Amino acid sequence: MSVISKQNVLDLIELGRLNVDPFDRDMFGPGGILTLTLSNRLYLPKHLPEIDPRKPLEENFDSAEIGADGYPLSPGAFALFTTAERLTLGFDVICLLSTHPALAKAGLDLAQTSTLVGPGSDRCLIIESSNRGPSAVRLFAGMKAVKAVFMRVE
Repeated sequence: MSVISKQNVLDLIELGRLNVDPFDRDMFGPGGILTLTLSNRLYLPKHLPEIDPRKPLEENFDSAEIGADGYPLSPGAFALFTTAERLTLGFDVICLLSTHPALAKAGLDLAQTSTLVGPGSDRCLIIESSNRGPSAVRLFAGMKAVKAVFMRVE
């Protein structure tokens, strides 16, 4: 597998084999790296004796919205955020995610385990987030959150 260049990513979008909605050409940096932003939706774990991961998300998490003042993720806290962008991948493309550098420097880990978006995916991404730093970090809808790199499956 090899990383798909910016021009080749844009070609795949034009061919309909990859889609980002909403699309903005400026979201793509050198090397075809796509910056995804936070939506206004987040999910906070319910205080349950245990979580059954086989159950629907809503049974284990409370849904909330990020208001105009943002949402402070406290040190040691965990939450699920969603991307504002819907990502649709063809069956010959995968995507790897990493935390946006500005947030990583603040102590956030926004791509803990689900760093791979598989072929054929068609969804807004759920970002597993935790604050490993010593201070709360305020997150806002529209904030740059994760970087996405595309690779071709051969």
